[in-house]
Amino acid sequence: MLAITSVEDDPAAAVELQRHLRRYAAERGVELAHTSLPDGESLLTGYDGADLLLLDVELPGLDGVAVARRVREVDRAVGIVFVTASAGHAVAGYEVDALEYVLKPVRYPALARALDRVAARAASRRHRTVVLDSGARQLRLDADDVLVLAASGHHVEVRTLSGRYGVRGPLKQYEAALAGDGFVRCHHGFLVNLAHVVAVDGLDAALVDGTTVPVGRNRRTDFLAALTDHLASRR
Repeated sequence: MLAITSVEDDPAAAVELQRHLRRYAAERGVELAHTSLPDGESLLTGYDGADLLLLDVELPGLDGVAVARRVREVDRAVGIVFVTASAGHAVAGYEVDALEYVLKPVRYPALARALDRVAARAASRRHRTVVLDSGARQLRLDADDVLVLAASGHHVEVRTLSGRYGVRGPLKQYEAALAGDGFVRCHHGFLVNLAHVVAVDGLDAALVDGTTVPVGRNRRTDFLAALTDHLASRR
């Protein structure tokens, strides 16, 4: 199942896009769950994730790039493909980690190539997508991109390869959510992704992608054992 949401304000273009998606599903033998929306506000209201967003750049109200920026505040895992009449928005696409640009009028071969790329990415990453739910806010992330979660009281800073995000709640809540994804508590206030640990320095510090985090003395033995097991599993 590939969950796709398209945002297109031109009814004729939306119908054509739906036709291309049906053809793709039939030719590739994949199941698509497609939602078509007329504007960005409709997408952002109650957004609950997808494998792919097909965003028209020129939309009423918030344009496609602005919508993508808002989505990226809560979902770093979703694939984004811009549909546009001009390739001049490519620079903005880098800001939101867009996978592709498809030029209007949308031709099936170009869209199919973009969908193949998204499908491959979704298949490899779907089981690594995590949702950190603090009650008031959900943050969807690719677990592979998360470096460390650092707690201060009931505020948790999530440091990733692409930025830092804040959620609320006790760290043990997120430790439970990430159980089995290679995350280990190295300190009462820090939960690290073992995939990004590059060194352990002495008794009280680990290096995670260039970031130094403390290792509690009472957690050091378990932390090193978990790191050893992780490294052995990757050989």
